[in-house]
This record gives sequence, structure tokens and C-alpha cells, in this order.
Amino acid sequence: MLRFDSLLICIIFFTFSICAQKPETEQCHLFQINPGGKAGYIDKTGKVIVPPQFDYGYAFYEGLAAVKLKGKWGYVDCEGKLAIPVTLPDGYYFADGLARVKVNGKYGFIDRKGQIVIQPRFDSAWMFSEGLADVVFNKKAGYIDKTGKFVIPPKFEWASSFSEGMARVIFRDKEYYINKSGKIVVRFPKTVTAIALFFSEGLASVRVGEKWGFINKLGRVVITPRFGQPGSFSEGLATVAIGDDEGYINKDGEVVIPAKFDSAYGFSEGLAMVRVNGKYGYIDKSGEFVIEPIYDLAWSFSGGLAAVMIGEKRAYIDHKGKYVWPLTS
Repeated sequence: MLRFDSLLICIIFFTFSICAQKPETEQCHLFQINPGGKAGYIDKTGKVIVPPQFDYGYAFYEGLAAVKLKGKWGYVDCEGKLAIPVTLPDGYYFADGLARVKVNGKYGFIDRKGQIVIQPRFDSAWMFSEGLADVVFNKKAGYIDKTGKFVIPPKFEWASSFSEGMARVIFRDKEYYINKSGKIVVRFPKTVTAIALFFSEGLASVRVGEKWGFINKLGRVVITPRFGQPGSFSEGLATVAIGDDEGYINKDGEVVIPAKFDSAYGFSEGLAMVRVNGKYGYIDKSGEFVIEPIYDLAWSFSGGLAAVMIGEKRAYIDHKGKYVWPLTS
């Protein structure tokens, strides 16, 4: 079976920001800037909270952001203070109160004080999600809890993070969705040639032949495969391809925004990014432009702002398209 990760793909905006699986609760919204090649952070009004001083920085997750300086990592908090000194060998995002760290080629996890609470012994590891983290141990993937104990033994060739109580795995060269007990809950017939990485709003996309549709958590087809490659559902709508263009469907499979865009992306904070004639802008749920397509690159709204680029210059805009952080090289 072909593997196709159609959902929740994270795009790194240079060192600007990421999309990512966002935590359910965010303790603060700060946004990365990097004038002169140094990373810092602003709030949604454009006020500098963390002056640009780091060589690299990640987006904020659970009130902390990993920052790198002279080869070492630490974490800044929402007030711009160093919550964890820049002394760590590795840094990543916090999720469920823990962050992955790599030490001597092995992965473990630290707490919000920077203390190692799960010893580095895994070949690879991902972020915690819904209380579990997918890790690789002795070349097999499984899931650990926040004590580091395996709750689903490492027996899979590949495994994804949990989303809405489900995770996609590959076991003996076949793909399934499992629940948090490790039980297979969705099996796929041979007619299914690709499946989505995650469930979103109770649905996941599947491909039958060359057409895509959606299944529910029982594995039942609820939107007949008849579209080109879709995105995930967000705020009740999902992108689909119809011919060479893209539009939006609702959970009944009805086209509610006609396929008239070169490319379309998921809704966030009531707006969706679309591309027309090589330029990006933002539409509302009626399909009308709220922010005209004038940007060469753009990313979804989060915390009230969106990152955009014109040429080599980068900025943040608000929901009305007003610059909160001006275009800078």
C-alpha cells in the first residue's frame, strides 16, 4: 500500500514559524522574528518580547520555545525569560509537559525544568500527543507513557502520533489505525491505495483507485471517493481537488466553495490561505477574499497573526491584512 501523509504537514518558515500539530491549549502566542539572522519573538501587537539574539528558535508550544545559541539549546518563556538555560545538547517542542532531547545519539525527554525524566534510550522519538509518544526501539516502533514505560509494545514497522484517539501504524507491511490500547480498530481492503496520516474532526481521507473520499472512525466511508487529493477537515471544511483546481467541501461531501483556486489550505481562525495566479491571499467561508492575493508565500493564521513574504522580505499580518510586523529582509 502506498503511504501518503496528507494531513497536518508542518512547514518551516525559515526560522520564522511552523505549522505543526498544535497543542489543545496554548499558554501564550509569541511569534518569531529574525532580523539580521538572529531569532527573537514579538507578541500579536508587534511588541518585541524576546530581543533577537539567538542563532535559531522554534515556535512556542505550551508556553515555551526552544532556542539555540553557539551550539547549545535552552527555552524561553512567554515573558521573554530563559526558563531553561542554554546548556542542552538538543531542543524541540514541549507537548504534554515534556520535550524530546537527543543525547549521544539516543532520544529521551526532559521536563519544564530541563531535567531528564525519561532516559535517552530510543533510536528515535516524536512529541507526546494525548499522553503517549511514538518511539523507535531496536528498529521497531511503539508507544510510551510519560514515565517512559511502553504501553503499546514496539512491534510496528512505522507509527504516527495519536490524534483523536487514533494512530496510523504499519504492521507486517499493512497499514491500520489503532486505538490507545494498541488494538486495531480500522482495517483497509486492498482497494484502498493510500490513507491520511491523522484523523481530523472525526474523519480521515482515503484513496480508492485514483479518487479520494473520507472515512469515519469505524472505517466506514462517509464521503464517497470522487475527488482529487484532499486536505484535512478544519473548522468543518476540507480542501479537495476537482480537475486542476481546488475548493472546499463540508462533512456531507457537498462542494460549498467552488474549485476556483490553484491551491487551497485549511481554515484557521475563520480564514483560509489560497493561491491564485501564483500569489497567496486569504478567504472567508463564503469563498470571498478578505485579504487579497498579493503575497509570494504565506502561512495560516495562528494566535491572530499570519506570516507572509513578498520577495525575500517577511512580515506578520492581522486578520484585516494590516502589517503588525513590517516587511523586513
